[in-house]
Amino acid sequence: KIIGITGTNGKTTTTQIIDYILKTNNKNSSSLGTLGFSTPTGIISTGFTTPESVDLHQIIRTMVNGGINYIPMEISSHSIKLHRIDDVKVDMAIFTNLSIDHLDFHSNMEEYFNTKLKLFKKLDSDSIAILNGDDDYFSQIIKKIKCKYISYGFKEYNTVAVISYKLKIDSTEIIIKYLGSTYKIKTKLIGVFNIYNILGAITCALELNINIENIIKSIEQFKGVPGRLEQFTISNNNHAIIDYAHSPDSFENILSTIQKITTKKIITIFGCGGDRDQTKRNLMANIAEKYSIHTYITNDNPRFENEDSIIDDIIKGFAQNNYTIIKDRENAIDDAVNQYNNSIIVLLGKGRENYQIFSDRKIPYSDINTIKKYI
Repeated sequence: KIIGITGTNGKTTTTQIIDYILKTNNKNSSSLGTLGFSTPTGIISTGFTTPESVDLHQIIRTMVNGGINYIPMEISSHSIKLHRIDDVKVDMAIFTNLSIDHLDFHSNMEEYFNTKLKLFKKLDSDSIAILNGDDDYFSQIIKKIKCKYISYGFKEYNTVAVISYKLKIDSTEIIIKYLGSTYKIKTKLIGVFNIYNILGAITCALELNINIENIIKSIEQFKGVPGRLEQFTISNNNHAIIDYAHSPDSFENILSTIQKITTKKIITIFGCGGDRDQTKRNLMANIAEKYSIHTYITNDNPRFENEDSIIDDIIKGFAQNNYTIIKDRENAIDDAVNQYNNSIIVLLGKGRENYQIFSDRKIPYSDINTIKKYI
C-alpha cells in the first residue's frame, strides 16, 4: 500500500508518525520524503521531497523486493505538476492543509490548489482520501473526488475529532473522539499544528485496521522528527529551538505556539532561500516581528540570487527597525546567544540541513552544530 501525504505543511511529520505506528505494530513499512528513504541501515537522502519518476520507481521496487508492504511517502505539488507520480498507484492520500508557498512555481493559489487536487481526483473507487476537515479547501476537495473519504480535525463532524488539548513546552495532552468513544493521548510533539499531524496519522492507521489503543501507545512513544522543533538548553539560561519552517503559515504555527507555552522572550533568526517564492519573504518578517522581541536576518541558501536583494525583500515586512542583519548565519547565532539571556532563540529555515548553497557551491554548515557549541 502506498500512502501519499500532501499539503503545504506537516507532510514530513505526518509521514514519519505513520511510519513509526506501522513499524511498532509489526507492519513492514518504509518512509519516503524530505528526509530521504528509510533502509535497514538508516535514511538515504534523495535530494527531493518526491524523487524524479525513474528514481521513484526504482526506490519503490527496491523496497518491495526487500519485503516492504507499506510506503508512507510525501508527495509535493512540484512532483504532481512535473508528472513524477503519474504511474504510481496511491492507495491512501492524506491532505494536511494548504497555505501560501511555492508561488515561484505555481502562478497563484488556485493553480497551487488545483495541482494538489490532481492527486485526489485520480484516486479510484478502491482508494481512500484522508482529509483535514477543518481546512478551507476541504469542501472543494470532496466535491471533486470519486473515492471514499474520511476526515480529521477539531470540528465535531470529523471522523476523528479533538475534544480538548493542553499545550506544554515539552509535551501536549489531547483528548480525541472516535466512533462515540473518547481517548487520551500524551505526546512529546508540541503545538496545535502537530495535533493535526497526529490526527492525520491516527486516521490513516485506523483505516489500516490497527487497534486504536496500539496507535495511541505508538504515538506516545514517538520522539519526534529530526529538524522539526528540536530543542536545546544552552548557555546564558537560553533555550534554542531549531525548525525547518520556511513559509508564513509554518512561522505563524511555530512562533504562536512558543508564545503560548512560555513566558520567555523570543528571538527569531531566519533568512529566505534564493530563486524561490519572493512573495512570502515580507510576510515571514511580519510574523517574526509579531512574536519576537528581536529578529536576526541572515542567509539561507541564496543560490544564484543576490543575497542583498533577498534581505531587502524580507525587511519590507517589518513595521519597526527592531531587527539586525548579519549575513553569516553562524555569526548571527553567536550574536543572539551572547546578547540575550533567559530567552527562546528560534532558528528557522534549515532544520538539519548540513550545508549552505551559494550560486553553484554547497558550503558545509549546520544550525545544529552551531547551537551545540553552547550546550
